[in-house]
Amino acid sequence: MSQQSISLLALAVMATAAIAAQRFVTPAGAQAGAGANTLGVSRTAAAIGERVSTDVIGTAVVQSGGAFAAGASLQSDANGKAITWAVLGQRWLWRLLRRPTSSSKYC
Repeated sequence: MSQQSISLLALAVMATAAIAAQRFVTPAGAQAGAGANTLGVSRTAAAIGERVSTDVIGTAVVQSGGAFAAGASLQSDANGKAITWAVLGQRWLWRLLRRPTSSSKYC
């Protein structure tokens, strides 16, 4: 499966914790936890104190934490992976364009 994205805005974020590649990142520079507020998706891995390019506007490739339908609203799981948005009434910023076939695939 192709891993293509169209980033309209990528920001260099200073990592305050270890960040894996293609995971949700918080505004504070950490890999997002379950249901956390996210700034964007990391392009590469980063150690504490390193800058990581983070896709903020446009499309991004993010690792999935499970299978879900195309067009699903997404949020971060405990490991910064994309999962189906479970809580109604809150704002979401991410929408799935292509459906992963299983957990740990990229979408």
